[in-house]
Amino acid sequence: MRSSIILFAVFVLASALSLAAETRPALSSEIDLAPLLTARSAAAPSQCDPGEMRATRGGDVTVTLVPYNPPVTIPAAGGNFDYTLSVTNNEATELNLHVWTMARLPSGYLYGPVLGPVALRLPGGWTASGTLSQSVPGSAPGGSYDYIAVAGLFPGDVWGNDSFPFEKLSDGGWYAQSPATSQELRGLSFPDTENGWAVSDYREIIHTSDGGDTWSHQDDQQPYPHQYNDVCFVDAQTGWVVGHGWSLGGTILHTGDGGESWTVQECHNGYELHGVHFVDADHGWAVGGFVDLFGSNHRRVIEHTTDGGATWSGQYLGFYDRPFFSVYFTDAQNGWAAGATGAIFHTTNGGSTWNEQQTGTSEDLKSIFFVDPLTGWCVGGSGTILHTTDSGATWSPQNPGTGGNLEGVHFVDAQTGWAVGVDYSPYRGVMLRTIDGGSTWMPQSVPEGEYHLWDVFFFDANQGWAAGGYFYPFGGVMLHTESGGE
Repeated sequence: MRSSIILFAVFVLASALSLAAETRPALSSEIDLAPLLTARSAAAPSQCDPGEMRATRGGDVTVTLVPYNPPVTIPAAGGNFDYTLSVTNNEATELNLHVWTMARLPSGYLYGPVLGPVALRLPGGWTASGTLSQSVPGSAPGGSYDYIAVAGLFPGDVWGNDSFPFEKLSDGGWYAQSPATSQELRGLSFPDTENGWAVSDYREIIHTSDGGDTWSHQDDQQPYPHQYNDVCFVDAQTGWVVGHGWSLGGTILHTGDGGESWTVQECHNGYELHGVHFVDADHGWAVGGFVDLFGSNHRRVIEHTTDGGATWSGQYLGFYDRPFFSVYFTDAQNGWAAGATGAIFHTTNGGSTWNEQQTGTSEDLKSIFFVDPLTGWCVGGSGTILHTTDSGATWSPQNPGTGGNLEGVHFVDAQTGWAVGVDYSPYRGVMLRTIDGGSTWMPQSVPEGEYHLWDVFFFDANQGWAAGGYFYPFGGVMLHTESGGE
């Protein structure tokens, strides 16, 4: 991890307890923890796997961690927060233990220890407590953190812990949020700036109601694993998820209560689904297809509903054609589907008929987006960006400045848009922005790491999110900007 994003600790004794550092057990059942921890702060914290800190059987202790003046918000330039830390031995006999603190970064990984570990001999029924201060530098990435106090046997035996969140503001640009998933995220949808959903390649649906500061898992209520590829919400209550079960064909899930419950909707063709788009609560399309292991049994499908998915009907079934990956409609009549080997199909009558358009490329096209019935973009493999101003009658290439694969594209108007993907040399996420309709694309700075960005979604010119997955260690990636990425 770069030193520029390391949390470091400067621990001070904010208030002296009556016994100070000289404890007298015969007179008090409390030990002043602050001088001990201050004197033994960690010299070289290390990044840990998010699943590494697990409760183990050991001593019966209670850890209490309380911040002063919550909620804790650190300015973009850096700052500090004060807190009290207490550890109580609930047993009748003396315990020998360690006390230390950790920080869960916005990326979801544990970092530390940032304080300790210190060895502590705690008599039965006694409490060790102290008031301390944690410093957070301006170089720390913006986003949501958890500050965690741990008691047990360092490093792996956790007898008790407690935590509280804090927020580090950002000067701008992209910063990592913690999506609380170990799976790669494939699709994003935000019907407003607070409510959003993302789906993973292994049966997970996650939701935020605070703009991504915190994410929670929603129960897909399915009896077997699915890969989810895309999600679309038309408001904070109504949405759809598409994907496929392993060897079980296509999957469509629907919610009308913000994801509190999900129900299966029957697809017409039953093939893998990769993209979904609804223009309102009734009219929607899902696209996908199939390629078998031997590469000989290809399908390309488009499904359509006019009743919110209560019934789905097939609009297109292409044999020996490779799948569609993305679909976008500007209204109930005008839409496009994009897919493998440079395919783009267009309809002007809601999908009653679909006509193939000439793209001039054989690259797989992964994402398509239109701002009006004339103006759109499509992105794909080997840095492909195509642009049209005549509904796709002609598609012209644009120069992205990268040869990496592009997976997602989103525009807020005819001039301002973003494209995301991955560059393999070195392996890193790619974020591109244009403010001139794609005549020029410029890279934007994103947090360092080996990850792949699969989708991008902007609610307006400032508020945006990008989702993907780490190459190793495996985990979900969620990036957020409140300044258009600048």
